[in-house]
Amino acid sequence: TTTTHASSSSAAEDTRAASVAAFLESSLATPKTTHVIDLAKGTPCADPFALVGDDLSTFSDGVKSELGVENDELRGAARLYFEQRQGKRFRPTIVGLVARALPSATADVAEALAKQIKLGQITEMIHVASLIHDDVLDDAETRRGGDAIHVLFSNKVAVFSGDYLLARASVMLARLGSLEVVQVMAKALDSLVAGEIMQIKVTQA
Repeated sequence: TTTTHASSSSAAEDTRAASVAAFLESSLATPKTTHVIDLAKGTPCADPFALVGDDLSTFSDGVKSELGVENDELRGAARLYFEQRQGKRFRPTIVGLVARALPSATADVAEALAKQIKLGQITEMIHVASLIHDDVLDDAETRRGGDAIHVLFSNKVAVFSGDYLLARASVMLARLGSLEVVQVMAKALDSLVAGEIMQIKVTQA
């Protein structure tokens, strides 16, 4: 019995060793992914914005389609930074890069990527809303090389357009269908508002 058990253990170890060897061999082989760097084809792209340029090519159109409020003035104010003076899109670029770098948690990679791009739009909408509110609080007259929203329209329109962006971003968050993502973004928004209150107190001190 002892001999049989030892033989079985040895066979199992051989099988595991063979499996490990096969795994290592496949890992060392040239990976069949888009992340392979072939210097013969030139140096890899060092521009992070270019890496997700295609993903963000319809970025502004996607946001504007979500901002279809009937009031012309409110719609114009909310859409301004997505039609003109669009900025660097740093936040959606980071979201896009992480989405491309990490493996998809679902089998449908295309659907997962679409949701992640949508998340990038949401982060930018929240950011723009904070800029609009900031300019009202700080009495800043310019933003991104032009007149601030409250200068072009009014303080009331600026505040409401920021609120509208936050409301639409919340609707889009809910559509993603991920409670964890909603919780993380809600916490980020909570911290954002708390930071604004802190800034006001420091300014008034």
